Amino acid sequence: MIAERTESKMELRALGFLLLSWSLEAVFGRQMCWTCQYVLNGNGIECATAPGNWTGGEPRIKCPSKCTIVADFDAKTGVPKFFFRGCGDAQSAEGCSDFGSTHNCFYSCDDKDYCNSKPLPRSPLLEKSKNSSSLLTCSSSSFLLMLFLVILMYRH
Repeated sequence: MIAERTESKMELRALGFLLLSWSLEAVFGRQMCWTCQYVLNGNGIECATAPGNWTGGEPRIKCPSKCTIVADFDAKTGVPKFFFRGCGDAQSAEGCSDFGSTHNCFYSCDDKDYCNSKPLPRSPLLEKSKNSSSLLTCSSSSFLLMLFLVILMYRH
């Protein structure tokens, strides 16, 4: 009987410790994230490019939710106008949207510490169009070369 009580007390203590550790995790956060902010023509552009090098304060934070990146880029130059890394909940779809003069981007993650470290020195929408236009140029050049070779073959 005494052994059962002792065993029951130990189980209750273990359960209490488990509940306490879960509640402390909720209070103190689940994962580490980068945190920084940049506004056009201000200090701290490294927030967009290399958050670990940010000098505007402590660049690390323990987040109770997801790590996030929220950014606005100039649509013509691709330069960041506003950039934020920190904690938050997914409030919009992942990726970037074109709003004419501005590209708005949102990313979130919770799979590992510092998962919001993606460098974004330029708008991803401009990077995609630059890559597709160079691929198109390459494809066009290949097509013209093939056409030229076919014409040469038929002339002889």
